[in-house]
Amino acid sequence: MKRLLAWLLRMGAFTPAVVRMARSAIPNAWIDRLTYAVFESETDALEQLFACRNQLDPVPGRVVLACGSLRAGGSERQAVITANAIAASLESVTLLCDRLDSEGQEQRNFYRSAVSHPRVSVMQLGPPSMAGLPAGAAAALAKLHPGLARDVTAYYRAFREYRPQVVHAWLDWNNVRAGAAAVLAGVPGVVLSTRNMSPTQFSFHAEYLRSTYRALLQHPSVVLTNNSEAGAKDYATWLGIDVNTVAVVRNGVAIPTPLDAHVVDGLRRSLRIPPDAPVVVGMFRLCDEKQPLLWLEVASIVALAEPRAQFIIFGEGPMREEVEAAASRLGLDGRLHLPGLIGQALCGLSLGDVVLLTSRAEGTPNVVLEAQSLGLPVIATDVGGTGEALRDGVTGVLVRDGGAEAIAAAVLRGVRDTVLRDSARRNGPGFVAKRFGRERMIDQTLRLYTRAGGNSPTTMVPTRIGS
Repeated sequence: MKRLLAWLLRMGAFTPAVVRMARSAIPNAWIDRLTYAVFESETDALEQLFACRNQLDPVPGRVVLACGSLRAGGSERQAVITANAIAASLESVTLLCDRLDSEGQEQRNFYRSAVSHPRVSVMQLGPPSMAGLPAGAAAALAKLHPGLARDVTAYYRAFREYRPQVVHAWLDWNNVRAGAAAVLAGVPGVVLSTRNMSPTQFSFHAEYLRSTYRALLQHPSVVLTNNSEAGAKDYATWLGIDVNTVAVVRNGVAIPTPLDAHVVDGLRRSLRIPPDAPVVVGMFRLCDEKQPLLWLEVASIVALAEPRAQFIIFGEGPMREEVEAAASRLGLDGRLHLPGLIGQALCGLSLGDVVLLTSRAEGTPNVVLEAQSLGLPVIATDVGGTGEALRDGVTGVLVRDGGAEAIAAAVLRGVRDTVLRDSARRNGPGFVAKRFGRERMIDQTLRLYTRAGGNSPTTMVPTRIGS
């Protein structure tokens, strides 16, 4: 039975939907026994794999950021910001991505043009190969999920070739694959950057993520991070570890210089938005966890109360057609604008009188920080780390009742309440600068590299970083 369960795990049989259905139909004690048997097998295989760990002669100050792609996402944006900023202190930085192509509306290289430092290179991960693996590694990999095993071999080859002092992985999918490969390849320092709540809340969740994380965290070279206290607590609970072992490194944003009014006005005219119309702006990926259909329901309520109001959602994603159909059904034709992705995010946000986010789960949403940096009031559902990214009642409103009526009431307050709008304008930029400054984020990141084991006779931490 144990071997059967392990095989089902490797084949991806334990999807989130299957696990939820099983827990509703089978006593939890039985589920726990089955889960223990499955993950005991998975853990044994990972321990066997890491026992084959190679030695590596790293290049001091060389860092690889393992990021699935450079699509228009908050984590991808923070990865590029980090790469550009840390490169000034390091030998070189490589952004290593699984995919850099485009598929339909998904541009996986969206932020590639934002890579600006000459010591930062962007590379695509090569094909998997069992060649060159240390003795015993192939046998251990054969016991793991095939997708995990395949990608570990590809990352392993890359790390042996690049010889980084630190591998900094981003997001769960890359954390477990690049993390396992980095340990196997003998990379001195490994940073696993989680950017949201634990993966159990998302459709991409795979049951082997937990056992792989737990196995990786047994190694002193591995450090786990999150960008919010809420996220750190959620991961610690999920993994059964002390929350104090999860380092919190908040996102970094720069306070913008004044925007060119002609550019902003031009964008407004291109969308045919009347100059006196109140505007509600959203900027997010059109996917389930962002709840775009709830956003539209809120917009329809606001539209009835404010006949001149206009609505804009910047972003693309798998729910685009569903969003378009819902907008028509809710009577938002002519008042909702869906211009897709926008390269100048701050310009797009500047069109708004308020910025609205209706997510079901969040880590630290960049759009909330950027809106406040412009002095715009933000209306957001109180989920995940959003509450840490917003001063409720000062720079916006956190809505704890996730219903459309309550959110719409907060949006209308943001549009009509001049006291709140003035408060957001006065306090937003300072709040973001103090808590989410870019220099602070880079300093903490470089400290983590040393903590993870990345220090060598030639230290990579610049002299401006204290103890």
